[in-house]
Parts: sequence; C-alpha cells; structure tokens
Amino acid sequence: MAGCSNNDDAAKQREAETKALQAKQKKLAAATKPEPGASQPKKAPPREQLIADCKAGKGAACQGACALKDGNSCTALGRMFETGTGGVPEDFESAMVFHRQACEVGSGEGCYAVGLFYKLGKEIPKNPKGALHYFQEGCKLKFQPSCAELQAEKKR
Repeated sequence: MAGCSNNDDAAKQREAETKALQAKQKKLAAATKPEPGASQPKKAPPREQLIADCKAGKGAACQGACALKDGNSCTALGRMFETGTGGVPEDFESAMVFHRQACEVGSGEGCYAVGLFYKLGKEIPKNPKGALHYFQEGCKLKFQPSCAELQAEKKR
C-alpha cells in the first residue's frame, strides 16, 4: 500500500504544478493583451509596396524588400549606403554587404557594384581577381556594364 501513496503524491504534485503553470500563462496573457482601443501594430506592407517605396528612395523600404530577396532593392540600398542618402548613413562596408546580397539573389547590377569596389579599391584593398569574378557574375546575369568591363579586361 505504501507504493500507492507515492503514486498519489506524485500525481497530486504534477496536478499542482500544471495548475500553477496554467495560472502563470493566464496572468502573462492578461498582462500582454492590448488595452481596448489601443492602437495595434501595423501589418508589414506587402512586397510590392516595399519595392515601390524603395524606388521612391526610402531606405527602410529597400531594407524590407531586400530582406524579401528583391535584388534591385538590395542594390538600391547599397547605393544609398555609398552616398548616405535615403535615410541611411554613408557606410561603405554596409554598401558592400548589400551589393553582395543583391548579387547573390540575381542582380547583375549588384555584382557589377561589388566588382567596381574591388577594381577601384573603394574602401577595400584592390583585388583584380575578385573584380573579375564579380564582373563575370554580372555579365552572366546580362548586366551590360559588367560585360563591358570583361571586354575591356580582355583588351589589356
């Protein structure tokens, strides 16, 4: 009979812990519930709106569209970081990051921009092989300035 008492005690213990956990969850839910009439957070704008706002020069929209893998928006954001426009500071490291990201998602212009960074040594050491690689990627994506850079390189 002593074994039954231990099982009963364990069951009572689990039941008490479950009730305590449920009470905590209920209290937390009540504490985080918005006040009636309080303004609710806005839903994220749709992809098309982010892209349109990015084209209008809004850096935050470009960042949102870039996160959704829109290569043109990543490139636009990279240019904004290069020039310190669109509500973002001038930051060449960030520009390089966004141009690379653009290239990775299929923007020939993004590849071209990274190639130029390497060719010109813009805020990074010159890297002719890196430049050539990114110009090749840009040309594969049919971005004509990248193809022109490759042609110029062949003539040297």
